[in-house]
Formats: sequence, C-alpha cells, structure tokens
Amino acid sequence: MGFRFRPGRIVRFLKGDFGKPLIKLKSFVVQIVDLVTKAIIPRRCASCGAILVLEGLALPLCPECSKAVFPLEATFDVSSQLARPSACGAKPAMNVTSVFAYQGLIPALILKLKYGRAFWLAKDMGRLMAVVSAKYGPFDFIVAVPASPGRQLKRGYNQAFLLAKEISLVLHTSILPRAIYHKKTNKSQRDLSLAERWERASISFFKGQPFPKGAKILLVDDVVTSGATLTVCADILFECGASSVTAVTIASALTSWA
Repeated sequence: MGFRFRPGRIVRFLKGDFGKPLIKLKSFVVQIVDLVTKAIIPRRCASCGAILVLEGLALPLCPECSKAVFPLEATFDVSSQLARPSACGAKPAMNVTSVFAYQGLIPALILKLKYGRAFWLAKDMGRLMAVVSAKYGPFDFIVAVPASPGRQLKRGYNQAFLLAKEISLVLHTSILPRAIYHKKTNKSQRDLSLAERWERASISFFKGQPFPKGAKILLVDDVVTSGATLTVCADILFECGASSVTAVTIASALTSWA
C-alpha cells in the first residue's frame, strides 16, 4: 500500500494538541535568542541610527523619530463590501485593523522591510500587529497575503509572511502557507487607480489548499490602501469555508472607512 499525502491530517495536527506546544516552544526559544542578542549587540533606531536606551513593545525608533509615526486611535469593524465596485455585490463581513497611519516615517520603514531586506523590522511590527488583532481572536489559523511568484523570486521572501510568522509566535496560532495562491504578475499596484486595483486584485488571487470548515482566520498584509487585495482574499477564504476573517496590517493609507 503506497504512501498518500493527506494535507488535511497535517492541518489537524498543527491545530490540535501536538501543534500548539511546538509553536509555544519555538516562541520561547526565539525570546531567549532575542535577549542574548540584545545583551551583546545594542539596538539602533531604524531611522536615524541612534543607539536605543529604552525599549518596549514598539517600533525600534528613538524618542525624536517616534514623533513622526502616528498610531491609529481605534480599530475598525469593516464590511468587506465597502469600497467594492457595486457590480461585485454584497459579501460576508470582515474586520480590518491597522497599527499605524501610512504617514510620517512608516512608509519608509515598510519599504525597508519590503525591498531592503530589513527582516529585523518584521519582528517588532509583527508583535504590534498581534496585539491589535488579539481583540478579535482567538483564531484557528493565520494566512499571509501571498506575493506574486515573480516578486517572491526577485526578493527571495514575502514581507507579509514574515509578519505572519511573528504574529504566530505571539498568538500561538498556526500559519496556513498555501490557503491562497497568487497568479503570475510583476506589475506594481503603486500607481494604479482605485478601479484598476480592484480589477487587478479580482484576477490575481485564487483558492489554494483546503482547510477545516468554520475556521476563524487572521489575514495578514503590510499595508491596506484601497482594501481591494484584502477584500478579494477574504472573499476566497469565506468561499473555502471560513466562518470569520479578520485582516491586520501594520499601516493603513485609508483616510476613512465610511
């Protein structure tokens, strides 16, 4: 009798009594490594390079540079049909929460993570994202918005997945790495109009590997601009059987959800 690969069993293992202790053990080891590293190598401000004296649950910024970041004062309960073209129709509700406004130093820090291989930023950003999203938990799984194959190959990593890994360690929740697939496209969305973003998002993502029906999903990305990418990905997760989807980003470029 030959071996049969059963992804459902792996998912049940990670979600069950065996998977959670493994995540907690990894989280403990990471914390020990962080303490040793900080004792040997002083941390510096991610913007100006000054040595940091006081640290806490925040971005690695000195007091002066911290004045140029703007935390959002509230999270938002958002319907996934907001900002959606009317032709798409109503869809299930989705919660979206972000840590900072996409202003001041935040865009530059995200660019460092996204293109500058500043992986250490993902640790602090991910932990902050875990804190603001915990109010919607607990979650069964975490899903990172996938990068296009071309960009993944060029960069060598997906910044959303790096953030998801850090959130996973804090919330002790397993990641589903292939719940959503991204079709091949290398064109950036940065200069696209709102309508073009929706059109691009609607044809860029599709269903990946299945997961248990009724799962509560935390969807992770770096920035929410128009809401198109998060909304399309949330719709796919709902279609696959998710009972709820909460999206979290490090920053929001939206001036209003209404």
